[in-house]
Amino acid sequence: MPFGTFLLLVGGLLSTMSALNATTFSSTRVSFAMGRDFNLPSIFKKVHQVKRTPYAALFISGALIITMAVSLPIEHVASAADIMFLLLFLQVNVAVVKIRNKFGKELDYGYKMPFFPVIPVLGIITKLFLAIYMFNFSPLGWYATIMWISLGVLIYFGYSVGKEKIEKGKKARNISPGDYRVVVSLSKPENVEPLISIGAGIAKSQESELIALNVIAVPQQAFLDTGNQFIKDSQPIFEKAISKGKELGVSVTKKLVVSHNISEAILDVARSGKTNLILMGGTEKQFRGKIKLSIPQIVMGSADCDVGILFPKNFKPVRKILVPLGPGEHEYRVHFVEKLMKFFNAQMTIFTVVKDRNSIPDMQKKHDETIKSLGISVKCEIEVANSIQDAISRRSKDYDLIIIGPSTEWILHDVLFGSLPDSIINNSASSVLILKEPEQHAESMVEMVFDKIKKRIK
Repeated sequence: MPFGTFLLLVGGLLSTMSALNATTFSSTRVSFAMGRDFNLPSIFKKVHQVKRTPYAALFISGALIITMAVSLPIEHVASAADIMFLLLFLQVNVAVVKIRNKFGKELDYGYKMPFFPVIPVLGIITKLFLAIYMFNFSPLGWYATIMWISLGVLIYFGYSVGKEKIEKGKKARNISPGDYRVVVSLSKPENVEPLISIGAGIAKSQESELIALNVIAVPQQAFLDTGNQFIKDSQPIFEKAISKGKELGVSVTKKLVVSHNISEAILDVARSGKTNLILMGGTEKQFRGKIKLSIPQIVMGSADCDVGILFPKNFKPVRKILVPLGPGEHEYRVHFVEKLMKFFNAQMTIFTVVKDRNSIPDMQKKHDETIKSLGISVKCEIEVANSIQDAISRRSKDYDLIIIGPSTEWILHDVLFGSLPDSIINNSASSVLILKEPEQHAESMVEMVFDKIKKRIK
């Protein structure tokens, strides 16, 4: 027919755009739902205030689509998509078999696949054959599929599983006054006063329970009953904790545990109740696998609640608190300090180090927003310096307590060169508290990058 090739071309382009629109729409909504269900970073669940659409998920999905389209030949992109669709529907057939075998006639299916299990088995065999056969047409498509599925597995086990656990832990804990609980792990008599003081400040502000925990460590090869002979050694620690609590007007409940594993014992006590904060003193490092970690670091990495590690130095009544904040960092430490301010009648200073003066207006704006949300009097200082740890160390002599976040560097960097928190702790003239939320650092990094892109676009 006349112009047949042209009409087919137009029809193909229109159908392709329609399919692309539907695929983009579905990928955006799926990633939005995964962000809402904590399978992806929470940036994916952000909704535009005016349009009411998941704009962050749309932006990221669009960027991935453009990257794939530009970086790979289109036939290999199509092959990778075909392979993944075949594997997807292969899993659907597997799911049919598993559900029917597990639940039988118990479920109201609405529709039942006839000739079960012949059809799903044929579906599994034919889709697997087609997926494998695609390797002859496009090896690169298979490589892209393997890479993409591997990335998904890494995200799921490296982020999603832990995030879901954290969020479930949050839901299990009611943070209303009276239900909040602070567990203070005590191992050294000299750390009792500073730890109980900080714990009492939080517990008092939340009208919550304060637990003084002491774990008696028993070697793996020994029976737990062996630890009973060391119970009397815990009494001075508990007496000091209860006495300090009375002095501060806070009731302290003692908890003694005998365990082969100190870090697991602390986590078990925290999980047994609605624990919202674990406070510990800094300890020596021990080997876990091939990486040297302290017991507090292990607890910090595994707990589904806030964890604080205190390094007391010339500890005295808290009157001035320094809170260093950097770009993209969580502001929860500021709200944590707000509770301590009321208890100790202390002053808080938010402090940021920038590399050049051009960054000062943006940081000042961010600090103003933080202070406005607090509704209390807070000092804000910004310093231009090349070294964050040196700037904080210089200021430390004027403060009673510095509250910082954990290291955000790759673990290999910390092993080889030491972490920023370690440097601050070693050089500070005052006590240092490392405070960590049960959040993944990857999420804050993704949000920080996305915020930078948004600013550039504006």
